[in-house]
Amino acid sequence: MIKKILYILVTVGLHSSVLAQHFPVYNQHFINSNLYNPADFGRNDYTQVFGFFRQQWSDIQNAPQTQFLTIDGPVNDRAGAGIILINDSENIVSRTTFMGTFSYSVPLAEGHDISFGISFGVLQNRIDFDKVNSRQKQFDNAILDGRENKTAAEGSAGISYKFKKLRAGFGAHDLLASRFDYENNDGTESVSFDLVRQYIVSASYLFDVYPKITVQPKLLVRATQGLPSQVEGNVLFTYDKDLWLGVTYRQANNWAASLGTFVYDKITIGYSYEMNMGNFGDYSGGSHEFIIGYRFGKKLQSQKPMVVELPIIDQKDYTKDFKVQEEKMDQLAQQVDRLESQLRQGAAMSEYEQQEIENLQKIIAEQRFNTLRLIERTSIDTEIEDFVHSNALYYVVVGSFQDLKHAKNYQKLLIRNHDLQTKVVQNKEQTHYLIYTLSSKKKEVLIQGLQDVIALESFLIEGQPWIYKYD
Repeated sequence: MIKKILYILVTVGLHSSVLAQHFPVYNQHFINSNLYNPADFGRNDYTQVFGFFRQQWSDIQNAPQTQFLTIDGPVNDRAGAGIILINDSENIVSRTTFMGTFSYSVPLAEGHDISFGISFGVLQNRIDFDKVNSRQKQFDNAILDGRENKTAAEGSAGISYKFKKLRAGFGAHDLLASRFDYENNDGTESVSFDLVRQYIVSASYLFDVYPKITVQPKLLVRATQGLPSQVEGNVLFTYDKDLWLGVTYRQANNWAASLGTFVYDKITIGYSYEMNMGNFGDYSGGSHEFIIGYRFGKKLQSQKPMVVELPIIDQKDYTKDFKVQEEKMDQLAQQVDRLESQLRQGAAMSEYEQQEIENLQKIIAEQRFNTLRLIERTSIDTEIEDFVHSNALYYVVVGSFQDLKHAKNYQKLLIRNHDLQTKVVQNKEQTHYLIYTLSSKKKEVLIQGLQDVIALESFLIEGQPWIYKYD
């Protein structure tokens, strides 16, 4: 009889958990996907901490509730590591999971790589039989009571694929499929609780709608052994990399809206509200989730030179331009050395300024040829460009970096040394951050802007400024 009672409780009270929340379901995985795929750990150029809380079905007593904490960061250019702590409660059943995670990325080409990740740790499963509301407990002393705890090993694994703006991933969870057995004191009654493996497949693509606006649709499929698969669709709208709005549809007629922001490039704050549009939603209430994250630290920069394939183009001969660019880059390096020497002689160089100079020297060395090739690929000839009939937007570019933080530091140097106000835009391939002084569709404005920058004769300008076409 006890098996039947628990089966009814779990099947009726926790049917959502068995189907979709056996491994926690949450809407804001587009902000932090670590929980769903261990291969995503440590892939950013910073260490990050995320805390999360979700209350499902707010109008139902003892409805599912989830909290988790993830910490991850880079070990080196290819490896990442982190930890996961999950607390999940659903009616009379709750569990706490703690795992360590390691990931490794294999670069295939520029903007093209594949990563592998594995998590391993322990899981404690708890059943609170005192919450069982049954008249039979008044007459049957053999029924289980109290709070029973069982512990077992837990593991997950994942693969993540990246090709320019395309992302795809596969995660497998509860790999060990642990079994928990509970007995009453005299051993006459027992209950078994089995974890089943769950697989999560996802794919997304980032579209640039406008220089500051992106749209990223994402498809996610959850498959649990012995149960129907569940399909989920998401669309994420981002403005200026600071604000986002997400819309989610999940099978079983669930809709969710998410809203969040990045504060000072350090703090992430997000909220999501989910509702069931079917009959169940009339009395279940909505679901709420909150996420907050903090970024700190910095990934070590690769010491290996970047390999860039030169495109085959039918344009003017750039041989002379290359020589001019190389001379400019050499002059830049020499002037940075002189600046460093002058600051040291005056005994006035702060630790921050010294670090800026050293970072700038490294960037110059790493990006010498990469910058030249970027100019060759993206610059236009103002004499032959058809500005009148073009729908493109043009930028007067003074520098390019693959790291956003380098680009922002470069902006600060331009303001401090020349009072030159600049902005940042990402190129279409999303491989570089371009620092520009102005944008326009008018030839005269662009040429004048280019001449103004050249007239500065600044040692901070990376080679010859150029006009970039964004179409």
